[in-house]
Amino acid sequence: MTGNAPGSERIVRVCGEDKGIQLMQVAHQEITFAVDAGAGTGDSAIDKELFTVTGTVLCAILGICTTDLTSGGAATIELGTSEDTSILAASLGFDSLDDGFAWVTGDADTEVDFATMVWAIVDDVDLGYNIDAADMSDGVIDFYCFWVPISDNGDVVAAGSDVAL
Repeated sequence: MTGNAPGSERIVRVCGEDKGIQLMQVAHQEITFAVDAGAGTGDSAIDKELFTVTGTVLCAILGICTTDLTSGGAATIELGTSEDTSILAASLGFDSLDDGFAWVTGDADTEVDFATMVWAIVDDVDLGYNIDAADMSDGVIDFYCFWVPISDNGDVVAAGSDVAL
């Protein structure tokens, strides 16, 4: 096995020539929250898909705010699945996410301990966010889904634009 890193041949032999090792992968989706100029209101009381899951995967989501989030009231946002909209991150006040803050649980801060990330095993259940209580008027969050396939067909990709969860 020429050209491989030192020790990689041993790993392949241990795992079998056709298996290899599953490494963590990352899917990315940027969401911009903005006032809908036609209706005069922003995103309110909605469930939107961030990532489409095929097969069974172990996953966690990290949100990084790149533009301060603002709302027209006491809006909240949470991360999860269509079956449990808060399984990955509990409800957080929308205005709590400022530029440079990261969000992995029910809190946002400029520093994140990855040990606090909530991991879930999901099977053909898409991942997304739920907004409740008030209109979102401005802000941008980069969402990253860290995942490892469990089933042979396990896969996570960014969902299309404006897809309902």
